[in-house]
Amino acid sequence: MVPIFLTFYRRFMKPIELVSHLIERFENDGYLPQPTEQQKRIHAILLLWLSHYWNDFYAPQPRKRLSCFLNQISTHYPFISHSLTPFTTEPPVNDPDCDWGSHSSSPCLNPPDPEFAGGQIDWMTPKEDLFIKTSDRHLAQQLTLIESQLFCPSIAHFNFVSAWVSTMIVSEARMSRRANVLTRWMSIASELRQLNNYNTLMAVLAGINNASVLRLRETRQLVDPKVIKDFEGLESLMSTNGSYCLYRQALEETKGAGIPYLGVHHQDLISIDEANKDFRQDGSIHWNKFKLMGKTIMLMMKFKYVAYPIEPDFKLLSFIADYPILSDEAQYKRSIQIEPKTTANTTTTSRLKGLWQRLK
Repeated sequence: MVPIFLTFYRRFMKPIELVSHLIERFENDGYLPQPTEQQKRIHAILLLWLSHYWNDFYAPQPRKRLSCFLNQISTHYPFISHSLTPFTTEPPVNDPDCDWGSHSSSPCLNPPDPEFAGGQIDWMTPKEDLFIKTSDRHLAQQLTLIESQLFCPSIAHFNFVSAWVSTMIVSEARMSRRANVLTRWMSIASELRQLNNYNTLMAVLAGINNASVLRLRETRQLVDPKVIKDFEGLESLMSTNGSYCLYRQALEETKGAGIPYLGVHHQDLISIDEANKDFRQDGSIHWNKFKLMGKTIMLMMKFKYVAYPIEPDFKLLSFIADYPILSDEAQYKRSIQIEPKTTANTTTTSRLKGLWQRLK
């Protein structure tokens, strides 16, 4: 219950208020030869808080209050003071929760970090076209490495991956090469599933199902039926049916490293928040609301601290980051150029032209 409380307490109190309450309760028990059970619990809470949420101490007031407390107890309970002090050696660089949580200082002025392929992870090396040379597995691993470094509901990064997929497909003028690129991305989607990277998997599915790609029926006909069948299985897995029931079941059964499809869980949090007030009519905290939100967050957070054993491929990462992306309008325009709209009265000449394109 303590991790859930530390996740949500800033909805109804400031860090300075919480640290002051904990210190007051600690001091109420006095200073005996051995700490009391309550003091041991407070020590455990502070240890968890400082090790996971040090950014809550971005404002100077809670840091100063905590520092005075640790100095005070250092003569009575040096082992408690020494166990907490290492977490406080340097002030936090920012407060990522200041936009929604109560805080002691003026509104945060921290500029938002740019997204990858826009720069949140700065891996820059000379660019070269590596897509054809790179195996499906290796590319899926590098995309997973990026996602694991971000591990946040980054709409910009999700949109980038989706647009990158559709841009690569419609950029190929020759139908045979276009079908190869489409096949590659369907296979990469399967590799992402094997890596339990559901977030990037969903982005790739969105790119392949973009209107500019979805209309390329002649191109899709050249893809191996087995690849199509496997891809349709992935679409079923990530389907919205039953509130993403198949995906939720797969995530629950996932062991080891994984990256959830954060869009689903982000929407879960919004729905719980909007359907329940923070406080009951009698003024008490609506704790059941925060328990539900906490379960949602804990489901995601269990994957945050299990790292993938993947080494960065800097050339490939730079290739991904620097890839020029077409706008939705440009993608669709390009799609019409490479596979023009057909009419019911298709002439023999146009059918022969289509056959010739497939044989190229």
